[in-house]
Formats: sequence, C-alpha cells, structure tokens
Amino acid sequence: MHTRIQLDPSAETSVRDGKDGTKEIVILDPNSECSGVIELSPQQLAAICEAASVQ
Repeated sequence: MHTRIQLDPSAETSVRDGKDGTKEIVILDPNSECSGVIELSPQQLAAICEAASVQ
C-alpha cells in the first residue's frame, strides 16, 4: 500500500499510545471536519525518527 498525505500547515498533530505497543499519530485539521490516525509499530516509528534526524 502506498499513500501520500500532505498536511495543511495549520493541522495539529499529537502522538498517543495505541494497542499492543503501537503509537498513533493523530492529525486534526482545524479548517475542516477531517481528522486522521496513523498507527505505527515501535520499529516503524524508530525508523521515521532516525530518518528525520539524518536530514
């Protein structure tokens, strides 16, 4: 599965604990009624954090 998501700069994000050790990135768009949740395993979140720190 490949999905590209581009967030509005005014979107609010937070991270919360999910089920079974996962983390959830919660996205709230104040300009619309839309919200989203991205569920990541600890390994996926670590890979994203590592990639972000390299850039």
